[in-house]
Amino acid sequence: MLGAELCDYTLNNTEFEVYGTGFRNSNSSLEKNFITLDLTDQERTYSVISRINPDIIIHTAANSSVDICHSGPETAYRVNVLGTRNLCVACQRFDTVLCYLSTDYVFSGKNTPAGGYTEFDTTGPVNVYGKTKLEGELCVKSLLNKYFIARTCWLFGKWRKTNFVSSALDAIKNQSEIKVITNQVASPTYTRDLAESLIQLVQTQRYGTYHITNGAGATRDEVVQEIFKLTKKKTKIKYLKKEELYKGARPDDSRLNNYVWQLENFEPLRSWRTALKDFVLKDS
Repeated sequence: MLGAELCDYTLNNTEFEVYGTGFRNSNSSLEKNFITLDLTDQERTYSVISRINPDIIIHTAANSSVDICHSGPETAYRVNVLGTRNLCVACQRFDTVLCYLSTDYVFSGKNTPAGGYTEFDTTGPVNVYGKTKLEGELCVKSLLNKYFIARTCWLFGKWRKTNFVSSALDAIKNQSEIKVITNQVASPTYTRDLAESLIQLVQTQRYGTYHITNGAGATRDEVVQEIFKLTKKKTKIKYLKKEELYKGARPDDSRLNNYVWQLENFEPLRSWRTALKDFVLKDS
């Protein structure tokens, strides 16, 4: 979802020569510069990076399903940790800047600060997905000098229909039931806004760890009620505790505070409500 958004955002910019990699191409406009790649294959990864010789890599690939990671931790560690290590080794050789996308799930969600977690708060993942993403961060920090770690959460956008917002919109259209978790809070983030922010960030030398989300936090129900308001339509809701729906544990409150982004005087991202309005009324 984010990778396709980044390609879409940069392809028409003459400043950039854009390449995409993955198991399959999700952006038809990238046909010329798309390369099939499995990051768990170290030799292939090194060969592809050697051929492109990029100035910057934005690493969006991951096994990001919490429940799949819970059921198959070996695959999660192979993709999220060893795959990241393979990229780091290639970046070392070619002096490439790496931007690694990480997650709010590196935090426990317990005793969350009032404004959300900052980049300086102690991590403590409660599931395999969060643990592997944190280990990926440690790979980046230990193997590279020129890197960005960008933590974000609850992404929604046009390039993937399995995100919560798109699923809710489909349910409204089909008048089917929406399952809403009642005991989880995070920071909904529009992939378009995140892509713009990442492109701005990676063109600097302000290396380090950043939280990048749309402003303020929300429950799933708040997001759904806002969608109802924007579409002027409703459908049935089934309220559940996260423990009733998911196999892997989720943090209770993993809101992120974009503290370093603020300290570096970047323009604050707009609120999630404003971003959601743009997506629902223009791009969905």
